Amino acid sequence: MKLQSLVGIAVVAMGFMVTIASCDKEAITTKPQIRFKSASSTHVPLNVGLSITLEFSDKEGDLRSPVHVIKASSSWCEEASYADSALWPMPGIPGTKNTDGELEIIFDANAGLVRRQCDATDTLETVIFKFVLVDEAGNVSDTAFSPPITVEK
Repeated sequence: MKLQSLVGIAVVAMGFMVTIASCDKEAITTKPQIRFKSASSTHVPLNVGLSITLEFSDKEGDLRSPVHVIKASSSWCEEASYADSALWPMPGIPGTKNTDGELEIIFDANAGLVRRQCDATDTLETVIFKFVLVDEAGNVSDTAFSPPITVEK
């Protein structure tokens, strides 16, 4: 599988929902934490979007960097414009220490899921999304993985 970085977010429609809650100081570490919580579906029909909810925590309250999203796909196109990763801007999270909450990433039905047929027989792909956080101090979270999701194209 070939992975390319997409530095800008051109046409991708996305949304975030952030809920902030206080947490036990012992449970939150210096390294930001991110965990997959849920997906709106594990089979995404044509012209339907996808919503993924992640849980996060941050001890220092310095999450300002984008959420790194990597799309690992069973399809692979050799075209240079085929984008399989992106940076989603972090929503305005208060810089409160010992913060945790949820992020919802909404992939638009077409542009957000990058439904690109490599040839006429390429009508389905199995995707695993990977998510990583980096805080302002440069601490990198572990990678959170979605379950395999089938996307019609």
